[in-house]
Amino acid sequence: MRYIILNKDKTPAEKLADGGHALHEVEGFDNLGVLIPPPYIVLDFDTTSDAEIMLNIVKGLKIKCLVMKTTRGYHFWFKSKEPWKNFKKTRLAIGIYADCRSYGKLSYTVVKKDGEWREWIQTFPADEIEEVPYWLRPLSFSKYNFKGMKSGDGRNQDLFEYILVMQNKGYTKEQITKTITIINNYVFAEPLPESELNTILRDEAFKPQEEIAATSSSVYFDENGKFKHNLFAEALVKNMNIITVNET
Repeated sequence: MRYIILNKDKTPAEKLADGGHALHEVEGFDNLGVLIPPPYIVLDFDTTSDAEIMLNIVKGLKIKCLVMKTTRGYHFWFKSKEPWKNFKKTRLAIGIYADCRSYGKLSYTVVKKDGEWREWIQTFPADEIEEVPYWLRPLSFSKYNFKGMKSGDGRNQDLFEYILVMQNKGYTKEQITKTITIINNYVFAEPLPESELNTILRDEAFKPQEEIAATSSSVYFDENGKFKHNLFAEALVKNMNIITVNET
């Protein structure tokens, strides 16, 4: 870990590009951050209800990640094969919101504020920490507000529609089933009975992947709406009879 000195408002008091300090060099300062080292990303849930939902999921599913308590919520540290884009107040696939700080982006997170070290409430050896699960990836659809839903709020229909939303974003059937099960068990105020959940997740609810690929345009855009030219070009070559005229 490499530490940086912070101002009281949690902004850096020095350049992140300078690489920070060893702990023994700066541990006497009241406000410190730590640069996010490879291969970690940190998801920050600073809304109390979202933070508690995420903590319950980690405990309930026995997920091996680092968890730090903050003044408003929790930070969850996972491994990732690739750096993520940093983001703020972004909706994740399970329907709760987080900030992200990733390695490879000169990112930092606060570990000491006003002389008080923040508490690690869950730790594991580095080689045991899990990769960030797919159900924590950004997936912004403002229509769906799963948190707190209960009987009479349209849970069944929203989950049924959400299957297609996730398919269009490239999630597999197994990933969708796991994500929706987590939403039902941890994000809803009142979970659906298992029989109703099984009905929603029946095989007929999923479109064939060939149909998704042929009809959906959303697969050609990332979570931020940026056009993925390479995927669109590959689809044209695969599905169209491309010819050249005068080498054009």
